[in-house]
Amino acid sequence: MVRIVAIAIAFMLFATSVIPFNSAYEGMNGNFITQAKDGRTLYVGGSGPNNYTHIQDAINNASNGDTIFVYSGIYYENVVINKSINLFGEAKETTIIDGGKKGNSVYVCGNGVCISNFTIQHGGGGWPDAGIFIRSRDNVISNNIIKNNGIGIIIMDLVSKRNKICENMVVNNTETGIELSNAEGNIVRENNVLCNGGDGITIADAGSNTIEKNVLTDTIYLGRAYGNIVKDNSFSEGGIRIWHSSHNKLLNNMINEKPIVYLEGKTDLEINEGAQVILVECKRITIKNLNISNTCCAIHLSFCNECTVEENILERNSYGIEMYSCKRNFLKRNTLKNNGLGIWLEMDSNMNKIFSNNFIENNIHATFSVSFHNLWLRNYWNNWKLPLPKPIFGFVFGFPWIQFDFIPRAMPYRGEK
Repeated sequence: MVRIVAIAIAFMLFATSVIPFNSAYEGMNGNFITQAKDGRTLYVGGSGPNNYTHIQDAINNASNGDTIFVYSGIYYENVVINKSINLFGEAKETTIIDGGKKGNSVYVCGNGVCISNFTIQHGGGGWPDAGIFIRSRDNVISNNIIKNNGIGIIIMDLVSKRNKICENMVVNNTETGIELSNAEGNIVRENNVLCNGGDGITIADAGSNTIEKNVLTDTIYLGRAYGNIVKDNSFSEGGIRIWHSSHNKLLNNMINEKPIVYLEGKTDLEINEGAQVILVECKRITIKNLNISNTCCAIHLSFCNECTVEENILERNSYGIEMYSCKRNFLKRNTLKNNGLGIWLEMDSNMNKIFSNNFIENNIHATFSVSFHNLWLRNYWNNWKLPLPKPIFGFVFGFPWIQFDFIPRAMPYRGEK
């Protein structure tokens, strides 16, 4: 009897610790768990006489507003949640949903679902299989460990709005950690997104989402993304990747406590500090005297004209300098060393000048795609010792193409005497 009373008191304390879904978020230790209103509580696992053995059986017998409490254990299931319920684990380290590396471990198609206190693993057999796949709205995923899936968490389609992904550990997934695909108005906040095989957080064909206060070893990628807020995120490496995206707000993001510089629609400025520089639709910006390493892309320019990038040292980045649809820019006296790709001119990056740069031990020194009338001159290429023009290989509409540095340097550029 004493044990029963103790368990009852403990559960009452647990139940009173939760707040409604519509309550405001209250900082790092804020609680996103919802309180079932006039709903039942169903139990999975444990030793109760009426407890369910499988999570899915409890969901099938639940009604909107019910809470399902799952005791510690490993549940080898592919769970489908099509009702507005709360799904709580006893402890996230020991309450495990294992998808068996097929399909989604958890598929959420009901609205107003809360999932908390689980390890969710081994979802995936091909894209977009995930640990948690969401195609619905107003859900809260908080305080879980999402690991060893294909994609960690994916929110997909325009029906998926106002979801909150908060205070989760998203780690060691083979593809993206958290992906928002064609989904709007969602919040991804205060997650640890670590050591995933793809980007840490992806925003693709998606707008009006907020990505804030996450800790990442991976990148945040915006592809055809508009009107999003990306702020107060902290990276140990990687940083932010941009492709064909604009009208986003990138604020106070840091790599190893150094700021990521993001400018959009600015003119006539000089940048001389930053862990990464991203310019969109800018004109006559000078980027000078930076030393940038271990990022996804040290310097990125999209739709920028007449900018100058000079005297920077860019080492051990995936990309040193990337330019997309940029014209009449001047890249001079930069050292690009041990990068995956030193300089990449993409899609109508025309009439640029690339003078007196040092290309040293990059996997690919330089390339271009559908970009014309660029002038390469007096650059040093550590793998070119001939007193002849240095070919630079690229592609034009899928066909191989060549540009030339007609007077390459025999020795690295070391500054004017």
